[in-house]
Amino acid sequence: MRCVWLRMAGLPVAWLRMTWLALLAGVAGAAAGCLSADETPTPAAVIDEVWTLVDTRYALFGDKPDLDWDGARERALDALGDAPSDTRLFDVIAGMLTELDDQHTNLRAPFDVSGQLIRTLDAPRLYEADRVERRLFGALARRAGSLLYGALSPAGEAISVDAVAAAGMSSDDIAYLRLDDFDGIPADDILDAIIAGFDGAAGLILDLRSNGGGSLEAMFRFAGRLHDPAAGARAGLSYQFTDGPARDALTAPSRRDFEAVAPGFVGPIAVLIDGHSYSAANALCFLLRERATLIGQPTGGGGGLPAWVELSNGWQLRLSTGRLTDADGAPLEPGLRPDVMADLMGDGIDPMLDAAVQTLLNP
Repeated sequence: MRCVWLRMAGLPVAWLRMTWLALLAGVAGAAAGCLSADETPTPAAVIDEVWTLVDTRYALFGDKPDLDWDGARERALDALGDAPSDTRLFDVIAGMLTELDDQHTNLRAPFDVSGQLIRTLDAPRLYEADRVERRLFGALARRAGSLLYGALSPAGEAISVDAVAAAGMSSDDIAYLRLDDFDGIPADDILDAIIAGFDGAAGLILDLRSNGGGSLEAMFRFAGRLHDPAAGARAGLSYQFTDGPARDALTAPSRRDFEAVAPGFVGPIAVLIDGHSYSAANALCFLLRERATLIGQPTGGGGGLPAWVELSNGWQLRLSTGRLTDADGAPLEPGLRPDVMADLMGDGIDPMLDAAVQTLLNP
């Protein structure tokens, strides 16, 4: 017999334990429908399998009141056609999953991986490396893993980060920290040295534009260094997992708080965001929204905790079987709107960066 199996993607051990308990009943139920080794599922059966997995294990139905999942299966079957090829079946299922508008949910076959782009198709990428890394900073900034860090004068001009390290940060200068993703954050000692070098600055610009997320544990580790260490434990995020076949059946919320740790940046923060600030980047914005000024365009959201499921035809489905909210229960999936709307239209190398400098210097 070949049965459905699941594994979580990049989640902490404690979260994994909760997830496996929540999904155990669903796995046992799915086993009853397993195929024998010599059976090949029909294309319609695979569509039905995917639809049912989503219907019984997707955790974000409550955050998507306009979603017509009941009609998604029939629309997919109608689009399948006669004697469909594997690529046609793949495209039809991928199209059905697109209705979820969830970048944490996608299909993987030996020949392709689907994506969820509806929410971000109309969202321009507002981070351009040519503007920031080459035209503005050039050799004056430094990179450590997925971090690019530097310093700006009150006029928004780049300052040598090596000179700042030697002389210390002026109270008129602005620290700049670009984070490409959360999977490449350096080790604690390197991260602490970077943050300590920002001591005395007028403020910090945290650039999360086009940051697609990554490790939530790394995000918490990073967030702890953007608060006053004297504050100690900080309210983090709550999480739930599917807990039965009903669409609204979720486990009771559990909390994941985090510690503010030394050296910690205690000055004002401006966070640059766009529609491609997603998943862990979006989560960090939730953790900082009372502490920082968000500048740019609405984030892309991303409040699902995904698991991989093997289908009966050997393909794999990634599915948001968990749901994140802030400590007060507000869902992360819809994303956040900025405090200050901004884009790249206007004079200067990076008008959004200029807006952040002015926000920090003129609170």
